[in-house]
Amino acid sequence: MAQHMFDRLKTARDAASRTGHSLALGCLHRYVGGMGTGQHLNTSVSILLALAQDTNAPIVQLWALHALSMIADSGGPMFRTYVEPTLSIVLKLLLHMAPTHIDVHQCIGKCLTALITTVGPELQGNSLSVCTTRSSFLIACAIMQDHGDPLVQAEAISCLQQLHMFAPRHVNLSNLVP
Repeated sequence: MAQHMFDRLKTARDAASRTGHSLALGCLHRYVGGMGTGQHLNTSVSILLALAQDTNAPIVQLWALHALSMIADSGGPMFRTYVEPTLSIVLKLLLHMAPTHIDVHQCIGKCLTALITTVGPELQGNSLSVCTTRSSFLIACAIMQDHGDPLVQAEAISCLQQLHMFAPRHVNLSNLVP
């Protein structure tokens, strides 16, 4: 079934097919779980990361990001090796996506929350890679907090709460509460 979706996603040109197959891929991973989809994880993430960068179709970006969030949530530690490339794409999208695409910005926030959960308690560490990842999360949250839409700002707060749960000394929540 996964291979069928991969083939369809590689040949599909219309946005409806790409969004539908992206969502189906995310649902498949969520249904089967991280251990059951290990052999398809790399291909799934690679395809969804490519679709998330499709600037010609924001709706495709939205559903690809949603599917990535689903895979990150269900994959847990198996998704850990994909956190950095996914985070890199998310930061690029935050910096280049027009602020009028509010739904994509909200989905970016949900994807960030899933990535933060995947890294989990490792965020307390002091290694260079952990510090870089943690800083990237904080930067992404700051960008979302500066967005004009309150729903995107709420997603930023949700991400900061998740970060605070895993790395409390690195998040200053007093800035969020007046």
